[in-house]
Amino acid sequence: MVTAPGLVTGERMSVDEFLRRWEELPYLKNAGLIDGIVHVGLPVSREHGSLDTLLTWWLAHYAYATPECSAGNNSTWLMLGNAPQPDAYLRISPSHVPPDGPKMLAALNAGLSSQDHQRFVERLA
Repeated sequence: MVTAPGLVTGERMSVDEFLRRWEELPYLKNAGLIDGIVHVGLPVSREHGSLDTLLTWWLAHYAYATPECSAGNNSTWLMLGNAPQPDAYLRISPSHVPPDGPKMLAALNAGLSSQDHQRFVERLA
């Protein structure tokens, strides 16, 4: 279990409480709240960094070549009562997504067990 003073992986709380506690931890770089459950990031490996670079590069190029798209990385954003902090993301304007358009989720969670990774992905999907 990953712990930071004030935030503990697996702890349940509201978005407001999560953001309040996180603001008190300026040294904490990676944390997210998915369906009311805290996820504190583990230190990342060189492999994670390499995969993160490739994923970010791919999404940035896609966004550059695709109208109404933007890409970013390592940003916390509020959505549907959650506060995820993805390694990388692609935002597509709702006006440019076909009703049955493709959906994509990319999560680099090398430090999580396969069960924890599966739960994490299910919460985001």
